[in-house]
Amino acid sequence: MYSRTDATRFLDRLAVMLHTLCAHPLVPGEFTLHASKAGYETFERTVVANAITNLDFTMKWSYGTCLVSVAPVLFDLYKSVGGSEIVSVSATPGRTWSATPDSPWIEVVPRSHTGSGQLTFRVQEYPIGATEPRKGAVLIRCSALEGQNVWITQIPNCQISLDPARGTPASFPAAGGTGFLLLHTSTPSCYWEYRSLADWIFTAGVTHRHGDMEISFGVQPNTTGLARTGKVVANETEWVVTQRP
Repeated sequence: MYSRTDATRFLDRLAVMLHTLCAHPLVPGEFTLHASKAGYETFERTVVANAITNLDFTMKWSYGTCLVSVAPVLFDLYKSVGGSEIVSVSATPGRTWSATPDSPWIEVVPRSHTGSGQLTFRVQEYPIGATEPRKGAVLIRCSALEGQNVWITQIPNCQISLDPARGTPASFPAAGGTGFLLLHTSTPSCYWEYRSLADWIFTAGVTHRHGDMEISFGVQPNTTGLARTGKVVANETEWVVTQRP
């Protein structure tokens, strides 16, 4: 599901790229892409392109004389059960900004503030049965040309279970190794993303897909001299990995 804001961003990018291509046909080599639009920060990038190079970028809203900083601006892989979050907004004293959600599953409190302050928003639970992530945003605006979007991508509740596949050790030796997990989704054809939560564990092979499959991970050698524990996670379902010294 994509919001109107997502569609607008895509059309903005497409319009800029088509305009550039039509006005100045590109040939393989080095070139500089420059894009500007009222209310957005100017974008410029130098690239070395061949005949099949694809370019993608997102233009940021202009803070103008109102906003100084907004953090964080991205909540990715947000948990399906929902929750509340706080965004810090630094603004010029005396300037008023408003915050409005672009999707009904995002709630914002308060909706307006003068000067610097904190913005609280709540993400509703994503009902079981959904199979795709949903995207939305909180639109922070000082005026029609000054603002910042806070983006939220919420994952579906796939009701994932993880079980060790044959050959996966209960605890890895200091030399490291490879583990395999059987991933099952109780929500049919549900989309999941698989990642590591530790810098010494790395995912291998397919890391995002719909439905059931076997997934794998690697464990690096342990040179710390101490036992350690880390995790891999598929959407919200975690698998604990231990390694001996």
